[in-house]
Amino acid sequence: MIFIFAFVILWRLINFANKNPQAALLEGAEFLVHEQIELAAKGIPVIPVSTITTTQEFPFKIDKNFEKAANKPEEEGKDGKNA
Repeated sequence: MIFIFAFVILWRLINFANKNPQAALLEGAEFLVHEQIELAAKGIPVIPVSTITTTQEFPFKIDKNFEKAANKPEEEGKDGKNA
């Protein structure tokens, strides 16, 4: 079982390294500097557009009762602290 799990992880690691050699060889900060140098090169007329999206297609819906409770201000106790 462990051998199969290790084989799958190693297989995915090798596939990632084949598809993204710069990301596989460089650490985080070094990779960012490498990307900045590539984008600053004079021979590249247009900056490539990233296809990464950070928005959700279906936003999280809040229950009306929960929304009312969240918008209600907190009440202070007798000692001045929140109850």
